[in-house]
Amino acid sequence: MSSEKYRPDIDGLRAIAVLAVVGYHFNTLKTITKAGFIGVDVFFVISGYLITQILFSNIDSDNWIRKFYVRRIRRIFPALILIIFTTMVAGALLMLPFEFRNLGKEVIGGSSFSSNIIYLQQTGYFDTTSQEKPLLHLWSLGIEEQFYIFYPILLYLSLKFRLNVTFIIAAFTFASFSYCQWISLSNQELAFYSPVSRAWELGIGGLIASYNLRRSLKCVKHLGNIGFILLIFSFIVINSGKNWPGPLTIFPVVAAAAILGDTSRVSIKSKILSNRFLVYIGKISYPLYLWHWPVWVFFSYVRGVPVKYDKIFLLVLSILLASLTYHFLEIPIRNRVSKTNWVPKLSVAMVAILASGTVLTLSNGFPSRINRHMSLEYSKNLSLQFTPPPFQDENCVEKFPNPKAKDYAWWFCRSNSVKPPTMLLLGNSFANQYYDGIVRESYFRNQ
Repeated sequence: MSSEKYRPDIDGLRAIAVLAVVGYHFNTLKTITKAGFIGVDVFFVISGYLITQILFSNIDSDNWIRKFYVRRIRRIFPALILIIFTTMVAGALLMLPFEFRNLGKEVIGGSSFSSNIIYLQQTGYFDTTSQEKPLLHLWSLGIEEQFYIFYPILLYLSLKFRLNVTFIIAAFTFASFSYCQWISLSNQELAFYSPVSRAWELGIGGLIASYNLRRSLKCVKHLGNIGFILLIFSFIVINSGKNWPGPLTIFPVVAAAAILGDTSRVSIKSKILSNRFLVYIGKISYPLYLWHWPVWVFFSYVRGVPVKYDKIFLLVLSILLASLTYHFLEIPIRNRVSKTNWVPKLSVAMVAILASGTVLTLSNGFPSRINRHMSLEYSKNLSLQFTPPPFQDENCVEKFPNPKAKDYAWWFCRSNSVKPPTMLLLGNSFANQYYDGIVRESYFRNQ
């Protein structure tokens, strides 16, 4: 798009979306909002809007679909290749073999834009175990790229058969929205990760970008201001991602659509979203989104769950990495496209990443720096902190004989004295971990 069409308020909206997601993941916005995850939904609407504008602006030229995909590769691949490669290096240095092997599946998903499909078969986005997956956040990128495969073809067929493009976009958007609301009642994970149940969010952005609807929206006064207020309302009212996406998803999606539909540069929302800080964060929002989650996960591997000042450090580090990626990787590749054909090189690099993830998945975790022997010894030593040997002693087994103990190696039976017992600790391995602490207490030793 030409510079005349550039809208700084869209970058400002991007900034709000990415800061909301980062704040949600870093758990720094809980006193303000619990709905930072809706930033992804805002991203979807923005993406649908901008992609539709790009397609419409080139639709009369030759090979416009090919040009579209070339542009997508130059935009998406550089930072993504860097982040996945860096994540693999960090995984080789920090992860146990089985964790590193599992990372291979995430690499396959990220490099083939199918992360959402892979994670659909695993735990949910809001589950605790998701905190251990460095590339979990690439599920949303997978949905966008899957949408980009279907959407240009839909527009091409609509034009070829001289159909009303706005009507066609509206029809598939409504169908996707209906499916989303229906499937969310019976399969929430499918509703969250499926491109079919998410397409309506990008479709609404496409509707706003279509010429017929955009022309009609010009007569709606204060549209952007209303949308901005609705977006704030969404952050305040929505307090859980338990049933997401669902009926409430319409609020942030419509809010983002209304903001995009108002092209005025003098409205209140435009002045707020066009300030320099938000615009800059919006420009680096893509690499910031890519960097922040692996940074958080690997820091947690090394130092444990981040606390207050750790979170500030991780936020600054993520912004710094995003800024460096934007200025020294993204911009040079975009500006030098006439001198160097980057598309084949980027495609080969992405295929190499995909192949590496496949090999890693089929391996036993090699080349993790922590070999299998070390990890087994580590596990044994860790286990001894809670279940010191022996699991059974002769005194205990003699006093409390149990035939099942002969066939069950993990039968715990321990006694601290040959005297008749005055206290019995009964339970599973969770109870067993308290044994040593109890017998060390002088009160219990004297009983």
